[in-house]
Amino acid sequence: MKTKGDVPGSLLAAGKKQWDERFNSIYRMSGPENPYVIGQQMGDLMIKSATVVKHNAQLDVALGEIQGLKESWKRCNVLDTGRTVNQSAAYVNQLWNMLEIAHLILKSSRLRDESRGSHYKPEFVLPKPKTAKPTDDPEFMAAWKARNDRWLRNSMGSWTPEGPRVEFQELQSLKNPILAPEPRHYD
Repeated sequence: MKTKGDVPGSLLAAGKKQWDERFNSIYRMSGPENPYVIGQQMGDLMIKSATVVKHNAQLDVALGEIQGLKESWKRCNVLDTGRTVNQSAAYVNQLWNMLEIAHLILKSSRLRDESRGSHYKPEFVLPKPKTAKPTDDPEFMAAWKARNDRWLRNSMGSWTPEGPRVEFQELQSLKNPILAPEPRHYD
């Protein structure tokens, strides 16, 4: 009798083969690059370029640099070829994943020309409303609405061989909102 948890043996064997091949290729990595240095460089790059305040020119540079770090990863040295509890091989594997995610974060950040929340770009700050209550300023509300119409969306990333693909999808929670979106104000 089959249960929900039953998985065909062929599927498990295919998964094991895939991971064996992946780690065998990592164990063969004998290039001049230190994976821990690449990880530190990636961290420094992300702190410099992709925290809350972002600038498009800096993001453009960072996108080039992340490509360079991905190329450096291909020339990594695994540092330890032991097959038991090999933290270096596990790190090299996860470093590639971190580089892919960093690339996606940078690309998504670059594509969002807005200034709100974690996508704060000083070049795209809305002008302050001319009234104490933002909803009383029609010019501000028109600009705010135009920004929301364009950017009140989820950034959806997916992997492609050419690099991350970013698409913007309508927020499902806004189809039947409990409260309609409105500008923040603290008065």
